[in-house]
Amino acid sequence: MSTVQQLVNHRETVGLMVRQDLKRYYGRYRLGLLWTMGEPLLQATFMWIVFAFLFGSTKGITQTPFILYLITGLLPLGWLNKSVGGGPKILRRYGRQLVTSKLPAVVWPMRLVLFSMVDMILASPVVVIIVIVFRLFTGEPNVGWGVLLIPVGLVFQFVLCLGFAMIGAALAVHFPDVERMTSLVNRFFFWMSPVIWSQRNFPEWLTPWLYLNPFHGILDCYRAAFWPEILTSWTNYVISAVVTVIIFVIGLILMRSRTAEMRRLF
Repeated sequence: MSTVQQLVNHRETVGLMVRQDLKRYYGRYRLGLLWTMGEPLLQATFMWIVFAFLFGSTKGITQTPFILYLITGLLPLGWLNKSVGGGPKILRRYGRQLVTSKLPAVVWPMRLVLFSMVDMILASPVVVIIVIVFRLFTGEPNVGWGVLLIPVGLVFQFVLCLGFAMIGAALAVHFPDVERMTSLVNRFFFWMSPVIWSQRNFPEWLTPWLYLNPFHGILDCYRAAFWPEILTSWTNYVISAVVTVIIFVIGLILMRSRTAEMRRLF
């Protein structure tokens, strides 16, 4: 039975796991969902003040309002960071269950990735709030056909996050230091992805190389809803898609080999 077919057969179990994780996570805080929406909004506001007003370093970013540009980068980045950072902890947390369970090994990192994705979606009303406020006072931004690319961004980010989560989980079996390295990976994606900058800051010949970072193409898919002009050549998105698939395949191979090894040991 293929992994995909197994996941389809156990979809209700996976859904129950994710709901339990969400209930446990939000149950720890009295304000619950407000923290999920408020934290990225405050972070975006602080960065907006620092970069746009104090440093004036938004040259090259023609998309306005800048705070919306920031929040549409920070929310997906939060999902990616949680998937990368939580990956090495998966086998330590669920190792015993993974060895004895009949569920496919990919379920356990998928549980983390789905939880992080739902967490981002629950925080997304802040984007709607910002759009409404600025539409009332400035008449911008408009919401166009690019909104159709949001599901595309979600699918590719899910694959990317799952790939990184599996790689982290597999490598941490023999190299526990991988957990410490995830903070460096997350910093890489913050500074080397167009969260606070635009590809317009770079010479045109360099643009295709920027899309070797697959998160770049994903952010474009999210932001095209408000700024369709942000989209570049289709070949750049092919580059991002290919890198995403490579990361996922590497993660799947490593995850299968490590879990097979664990099951032999136990």
